Amino acid sequence: YFVDHNRRILYWNQGAERLTGYAREQVLGKSCADGVLTHIDSEGNCLCRTGCPLEASMQDGKAREAHVFMSHAQGHRLPVWVRSATIHGRGSEVIGSVQVFSDDTDRLQTLHRLREMEQTALVDELTGLGNRRYFDRAINASLEAHARHDAEFGMLLIDVDHFKHFNDTYGHAVGDKVLQLIARTLMHNCRAYDTPTRWGGEEFAIISDRITAKTLHAT
Repeated sequence: YFVDHNRRILYWNQGAERLTGYAREQVLGKSCADGVLTHIDSEGNCLCRTGCPLEASMQDGKAREAHVFMSHAQGHRLPVWVRSATIHGRGSEVIGSVQVFSDDTDRLQTLHRLREMEQTALVDELTGLGNRRYFDRAINASLEAHARHDAEFGMLLIDVDHFKHFNDTYGHAVGDKVLQLIARTLMHNCRAYDTPTRWGGEEFAIISDRITAKTLHAT
């Protein structure tokens, strides 16, 4: 769509109608800042009042692009990729702007799937703690911080005694609940910058950053 220097919509094509649900006659002559399209960012901030990429393009003449959300005529939010550029008159003055936008749903769905895959790869399904792979990442990060900045850290290894006998006596379902209870206990008693993980089986490991030998003696 095209807007003039007051951001009043002058042109609205069929692609814009299809994506937004707004017919041309519903938007022509209206300002895009009047809440017709209601562009917002991923944090929920309304860009029509502050941070509008289209308006910014008209102010400095530079093209812009952004991943934002737009209000659909049926009331739901539509993820879109917008690209804005200025329109110049016969001289060098800016007389308006054009914004091209496309459906961004596929990109968001792909990002969501990647986050799910990453979470599945790093989180122990039974306890919700970080798994062995997550522990490896965390311990490497702590070792790197120690090498670069001499940052001290500690590590605790926790093993549940006689767990095999417990499983054989009461069954694996009860054993799983015990592991979950232990995991919740660790999570609720660790500091914000401690990293509790399930090492494997009935073994747990905690990486404790920002701790020194003096701290341990004090506790």
